[in-house]
Amino acid sequence: MAIEQGEIIAVESDRVWVKCQTQSACTSCSAKSSCGTSVLAKAFPVRTQELVIKTSEPFQIGQTVALTVADKALLTAAFQVYLLPLLGLMLGAAIAPLLAPISYQELSSIGGGLLGLSLGLVFAKRVHQKNQHHPLDDIQINHK
Repeated sequence: MAIEQGEIIAVESDRVWVKCQTQSACTSCSAKSSCGTSVLAKAFPVRTQELVIKTSEPFQIGQTVALTVADKALLTAAFQVYLLPLLGLMLGAAIAPLLAPISYQELSSIGGGLLGLSLGLVFAKRVHQKNQHHPLDDIQINHK
């Protein structure tokens, strides 16, 4: 489970607004002192993100809370966002040259890859819409 800390910034009867700071993975890495990527991560400002989460528990403004997301929800979201378009790209790039004349195989591979990527993105969007499941529904908010 992924756990993140946040602060309550607004409360309504059935939902709360939580402000979280997005952090780079570099902050917890043991090689951050000798890595160029961590230098880049320090150069960019820390961003905040506001989430609206449905809850029936009472919270107060300014209260620190722990947000938890199930591993299954993270893997499902990653599959939809990354894997489906990537599979489309690779399948399109692999299949298109088989259908094109020999003199156009490189060009057809590029075109097939772009077409497969586009179809993968459209398919991922349709899968998301079909599920009618909002990712924020998988976040549990707990008193700290």
